[in-house]
Amino acid sequence: MNYKRVFLVIMLILLFSFLLPGKKRKPPLPLAELQNPKGPSYVPIPYPQTREEIITDVKYVIKTLYPVTKDISSRDDRERRDAELHELLKKNGKLKFGKILKVKNYYHGFPEDYIILVDILDENDQLDTRMCFEASGLWAMTSMLNEELQRKLKPFRSKAEAEEYFYSRDYKTLGNLEIIGMERVMFGYSYISSSSSPVWVITTTTGTYYMDTKRYNVYRLEKQLSLKKIRSIDRKSSEGKALEALFKKYSSSVTDNVNDVLYLVDKITKTDIFSEK
Repeated sequence: MNYKRVFLVIMLILLFSFLLPGKKRKPPLPLAELQNPKGPSYVPIPYPQTREEIITDVKYVIKTLYPVTKDISSRDDRERRDAELHELLKKNGKLKFGKILKVKNYYHGFPEDYIILVDILDENDQLDTRMCFEASGLWAMTSMLNEELQRKLKPFRSKAEAEEYFYSRDYKTLGNLEIIGMERVMFGYSYISSSSSPVWVITTTTGTYYMDTKRYNVYRLEKQLSLKKIRSIDRKSSEGKALEALFKKYSSSVTDNVNDVLYLVDKITKTDIFSEK
């Protein structure tokens, strides 16, 4: 399949998704269901608040979802990586808990207005795994990094580190910008955002920028569109054709399902972390 066909398929999927009716957040589970040890949605500490409470829920997930057998040598790489998470249950294991964040959530797939993101580090303090949980403490997903990504991607332990990296991506373009606000946000599943890789929304005096933590590129906000209005436009009309041309010009986007807004963004970084030595 050549580039034009791939692009066309992506655009058709994108356009079709906008025709679907808007979705509301999933309703949160009743507390009684979360507290039922015999139920499928049990968590030791519903809606954990402290680091210790969150770690208690994480360890429960590791014990129940990632069982270990005596012989793991015959397992494939993924199964071995799953088993390695049990190092977190040991007092002096090879893995350890890193940054634990509550990340603002604008994705309808999660019930609450935030998710819990847990960084797991190896013995060299490099990011090994990210685990994502709903605000209730329910496990959502686990994302493990391969060796190449472990060498390239390091968790930001502070806004200052993220800000330093933001400028370093393309100093000629970004170096003169004055940052007035930064926050990490989960916009749902897209090319630049997922539950385990929220984007940094960076507000400057001259506009809004997005730094993704899947590929560590920087994007500039170009257009803000109402999803409700997009769904109402006739694709065959002149307005529909103009909209399609806009999507072709700005092929990357993030979707705010809560406020029903689509943000079209333009990649401005010239380098690619995955092509760098």
